[in-house]
Order: sequence, then C-alpha cells, then structure tokens
Amino acid sequence: MNEDNAHYYRQNDFDTVGNDTTQANKPADIVWQDLEFPIREKTSFWYLKLISLALIITGLLYLFTKDIVTVVVIILCLIVLLLFGLKKPKSVNFLVSNRSFKIGNHEYQLNLFRSYTIRVINANHNAISFLPIKRFSPGVTLYVKHEKTPEILQMLSNILPMEESKLSIIDYIMEWFGI
Repeated sequence: MNEDNAHYYRQNDFDTVGNDTTQANKPADIVWQDLEFPIREKTSFWYLKLISLALIITGLLYLFTKDIVTVVVIILCLIVLLLFGLKKPKSVNFLVSNRSFKIGNHEYQLNLFRSYTIRVINANHNAISFLPIKRFSPGVTLYVKHEKTPEILQMLSNILPMEESKLSIIDYIMEWFGI
C-alpha cells in the first residue's frame, strides 16, 4: 500500500475481517467489547476545580490584556470541557490484528504508525497510544482491559517498536483534571 494513498482510518459498515484462506497464515485476531474510554467519576469538586481554574485564568488575562475576546474564548473552552466531562462512553467492539486495529467502525492501519506506548490508566485499563508517522496526523489511543493487554502487546511487538511513555504538559493537565 502506497503511504501517500493510504487513508488514516477507514470507516466500515461491516465487521468482517477477511477471507478464510488468509486467516490460516496469520495470528488470530483479538476481539472484545468494552466501553470506548474508561469512566472517570466526576464529583462536584471536579466541576468546582475546573470552573475555578478557568475564572482565575480569565481574570488574570483580562487584568493584563483588557481583551474581552480572550475571556470569551476561555469561557467557551470551559463550556466545551464541562460538556466533554458529562459525556458517557458507548459500548463498542474492538479488534486488533497483525495489520490494523478497529475501534467501533473506525479501522486504523498499523503501517501508518511509527511506534506505540503503553501506560496504566486505572485499576482496570491500560492505554495503548499509537504515534503516527506523519507529523500532523493525530495519534490514536486504544483503551484495553488489563487481561487483554499481554496478548495485544505480544502481537504488536512483532509489528511496531514500543517507546517509553512520556506525558506532555497537556497530558499532565488532562490527567490532573481526570479527563
């Protein structure tokens, strides 16, 4: 597959994996059903913390710049984060094969990623983050229950190199807020 013609992901209306003749030559696909992302319970303190931080930032920015547009943009971002925090995960099907992985109806080709990292999210889930080859392509994170992690890592280790997990400042902030 030519990298320039490759699509970052492909949305399918069906869940077939391939024909039976190619199945015999490759390792078995790993299939499971779970929530699209782990649930993080948000207390009233979470909402208070988010609103307080936004008010402090908007107050300081308005004090120094006297720019109302910046204040409005931060308040809009606050509203988006609050709505994102209220979102409940859907139950989706997951599939990992030696060529691609699927999250719901979205299929991601592994040859479009240069490596992956893994980190523990909570007591039940790990996050496997795939780092794209192309600079401006977004990364993709696959949330996996602990019992599925070893067989997925064994399959991925034959295809992609694993890098040490490094959290960016955005990741630290999102982790602190529980997003």
